[in-house]
Amino acid sequence: MRLNMFVKNLKNIHEHVLLLLLYFHITQINCVQSIDIVTPVVGGNTESIHDSPWHVAIFNQKKILICGGTIIRPQLILSAAHCFYDDKKNRTHNASDFEIIVSKFTRNYSTIDNQNQKIYKIKQIRLSEKGYADIYNNYAADIGILILEQNITFNTNVAQAHVDWESIIEGRYPAEGIKGKVAGWGCDETGKYPEKLQAVWLPFISRARCLTTVPVDARAIITFDKFCAGSHENGGPSVLQGDSGGGIFFQKDDKYYLRGIVSVKQASLTSIAAFTDLSDHARWILSVIKDVEKTSFEKKSDIRSVRRKLSLK
Repeated sequence: MRLNMFVKNLKNIHEHVLLLLLYFHITQINCVQSIDIVTPVVGGNTESIHDSPWHVAIFNQKKILICGGTIIRPQLILSAAHCFYDDKKNRTHNASDFEIIVSKFTRNYSTIDNQNQKIYKIKQIRLSEKGYADIYNNYAADIGILILEQNITFNTNVAQAHVDWESIIEGRYPAEGIKGKVAGWGCDETGKYPEKLQAVWLPFISRARCLTTVPVDARAIITFDKFCAGSHENGGPSVLQGDSGGGIFFQKDDKYYLRGIVSVKQASLTSIAAFTDLSDHARWILSVIKDVEKTSFEKKSDIRSVRRKLSLK
């Protein structure tokens, strides 16, 4: 019995070491820092923004903007699974059905906003290993990664997002009420879609608190891997149809860090929306990064570094 427990604990420690090894390698590539200043306007409207270089527009075959996404690596975009899932056929759409545009600020596919705007083809779509639960199953594990055919070229208008993997792996969250920024082209409360990229600031709500404050008929969508953001204000700032897949970012020092993905919002929730929590999918995300980038962690110096972090002698 004791031997079995020892082996089990050793296995858990080993998995945690490997996960942090991935984290340490990933943080070696620096992000391009941008200044993100967005002033919310009373009534839930916001100024157009030109300062979220990690945000991408995702278009379907008809050249219609369907979702947003976040650059997390030169070849990888993080978004919501439901953007790429055919609920009727119960399968993921073909990767060739979509393409992304970086440095995109207007919603029209044909409009060239600036010299840094570029279209990228998608090679593969991967959904969470935990299994996406579709529209009929409350959107659990609503997270997907787009693998591009080529690496994105970074510049002052295009950059990968900052991700605090250590906080995500350890399950650390913003304090209740701290506001996170979400960018997107989603419709407003009148049903009209903006031409320019917009941003809103939404107060963080933990999953536990969200479950006790939202209406009973809305609790089903607060699945195991969700946290919430927003308020009970009628007509307050929120995310709506078209914002799916974009990231919610919280400020730390002078940078903004990705913490979740826009997933679902029920009408009865006023401005409260559910976001897919990266903590529940960190292992999968990092494994995809490793797989795509063919990362190797065989150096003894790396292992020693992680052991010191974990106080494992």
